[in-house]
This record gives sequence, structure tokens and C-alpha cells, in this order.
Amino acid sequence: MVNNLYRMCKTHITLPFNFFCYTDDPKGIDGNVGVIDFVDHDFDIIVYNKLFMFSEHFDKQLPPGQRVFFDLDLIIKMNIDHVVTYQKGDLTLIDAQWREKHPHGYPSFHHPFNSSCMTWSSPNTRSIWNHVSEDPEKFMAKYYWGMDSFMFYEKDNINVDIQYFPHRQFYSFMYGVDFEENHIHDPIHNGYRPSKFVDIVKKIPVVLFNGPTKPEDYLKMFDEFYAS
Repeated sequence: MVNNLYRMCKTHITLPFNFFCYTDDPKGIDGNVGVIDFVDHDFDIIVYNKLFMFSEHFDKQLPPGQRVFFDLDLIIKMNIDHVVTYQKGDLTLIDAQWREKHPHGYPSFHHPFNSSCMTWSSPNTRSIWNHVSEDPEKFMAKYYWGMDSFMFYEKDNINVDIQYFPHRQFYSFMYGVDFEENHIHDPIHNGYRPSKFVDIVKKIPVVLFNGPTKPEDYLKMFDEFYAS
């Protein structure tokens, strides 16, 4: 999967970039991809390890300049120079507009932050790692749904200016483009079939395969929302 993402980046990014993979298993990774060794912090929720990218230790292993991060579970479909160079605030991430917005706030697992792609350059982002390191057990218990929840609900305490990429640069294969658009095209199933509005999604450069983590859950959703 690392090599596949590297090939997509090389194909769809024309700007000069160095490529790195943060992993505990560098076997078979393309030689043009630098490897940053995974540091196991014994987190109960393993995805919290991703926050280590904002640590001083991690930062010193990379050349200076803009940082761009991609999860492995996505596909880059067309040129994304405008995405990887986009920087607003200290940290830029995806606005998960496919999630329903509530007038009185979100439950802990339902918020607009999605970190499948992020850009940053400011050293201010180091406070993200410093903050979670103060009491990781407390934060993992409080924000059990993941580190995106931690960043959203602790953003004021972290004191990092977190902004979003422009709308419609990313969409979710499982959950569609945005909640209102989903209901226009598929009101019964909340738009869980992007094929219902293919003329929109084919113009969006990156598709995320976020959603269930077990294969049987994917199969169940596919049978319910895509098979018909």
C-alpha cells in the first residue's frame, strides 16, 4: 500500500517533494521513500500514534518546509498540487462535510475533523503532541473514537490554529460528499452511494476509504448501500 500511494503521489504531484513513510515494517517499500521508524508509545488506541508526527523528535527527522501527510486508505485520482501546497493556519485538514451537523454540538465521535490528509509547517503544531502526552490515558478514554476527536475537542487547549482544505477536494467512498448533497441524491440512505452523483465525485481529486475497520462491516455496507 505504501508503494501504491507513492506511485499515485509521483503521478499526480508535479512539485518537488521528498517522500517518507512512518512505519514499523519497512520491508518492500520503494527505495525512493525514506523510512521513519515507528515509535511504540503503548497507546491503547493505536491511531493516537499518528499525533507523534507533531513532536519535536519526529520533526527533526524531516527536511525544513511544508509537511503533507496522507493516510494509506485513499486514492489520488488527479493532480493535487493545489492540495499539497495549501496551507491555512498552523494545520490544515479535511472538513468531513458528509457528517450531519447538529445545532447544539456533536457527540464525541461525530465532528468535522478528518486527518486522512493534513498540511502544516508551523512549529506551533508541536503543542498537539505535548498536550496529549500530558495524560494520554485520560484523553484516550475521553475521546475513544480517535485522535481526530481529541484534536477537535481540545483545539482551544492545544492553542493551534486548525483550518480546512477548500470544499470538494476530498470525498468519502462510504459516506459521500456532504450531508446536504447526500440527501438530495439519496434521501433514504443518507447518500451512502456516491455512484448516485458520479458527475460530482469524478471531479473531486481524492477519495477516502474511511469507515468500518472490519472486512465484514464493509461487506455489509456494500450489500446494503451499493449492491442495488
